[in-house]
Amino acid sequence: MDWNSITLYVLGFFGLLSLVVTLLTSLIKQVPDLADVIRAAGRSLTGERDDDSDDSNEARNQNAPPAGKGADSHAQKARNTKRRSRTELVTIGRGS
Repeated sequence: MDWNSITLYVLGFFGLLSLVVTLLTSLIKQVPDLADVIRAAGRSLTGERDDDSDDSNEARNQNAPPAGKGADSHAQKARNTKRRSRTELVTIGRGS
């Protein structure tokens, strides 16, 4: 074995090692988002509402329906806004 092949093997090993470390780092950074997506998919399959999520609690506190008439339309408007923002996130995630 000559020095050229040893050098190529060492360079190949460190290149592969850097690739694996980069992929693991990016995967670890995406774990919270992946967990949220999996939970949302499970809720949608079982038909549960996601009232326990932080987003819905914030929306519920900020968009409290006014007293009296119009409370139902206000709640519907808040749900439509939330649905639209999720659709936008999915569209952005697909790169379109």
